[in-house]
Amino acid sequence: MDRKIEKKKWTPKNISIITSVGGFALFALYSFLFGFNESRLNIETNKISISAVTVGGFQEFIPVTGRVNPIRTVYLDVIEGGKVDSLFVEAGSFVEKGQKILRLSNSNLMLDMLNREAQLFEQINNLRNTRLALEQNRLNLRQQLLDLDYQIVTLKHRYDRNEIMYKKGLLSQEEYDAVNDEYDYLL
Repeated sequence: MDRKIEKKKWTPKNISIITSVGGFALFALYSFLFGFNESRLNIETNKISISAVTVGGFQEFIPVTGRVNPIRTVYLDVIEGGKVDSLFVEAGSFVEKGQKILRLSNSNLMLDMLNREAQLFEQINNLRNTRLALEQNRLNLRQQLLDLDYQIVTLKHRYDRNEIMYKKGLLSQEEYDAVNDEYDYLL
């Protein structure tokens, strides 16, 4: 007949596993509480300097490579670009409102400004020439009017003399009519 075989709980295999796990846990606990309190640093021997101990001031030097970022950054923008002529403030310095930071020079802008100034002077000169021409034209017209008035006065005297001479019969009708027509034309 078959009979039921009971399994053993404490087999050598189970005992060895429990012992190993317990031993590892005790080692980890011991290491955590009492061991590895020392810190170690491996340094290359060519980077160590050894010298005699002397009495004096202590100067500690630790070379550190890093990057410093400002708390607040303000970007400046200019309307016209150019070449930096001079710097009034060094990088990283504090600045006050209205303080000059740098001076720019823009040769294209200066050339454009000089061209515009030359155009302005040319237009002013053209305006003066136009005014001068208008004044000369006015003076010429006035001179012509004065000459015309003079011719009318002289022709009036001639017409008066010729009228007297025509009434006395000393002047022909043709000469009298020519002076009369010329006088009427000038009037």
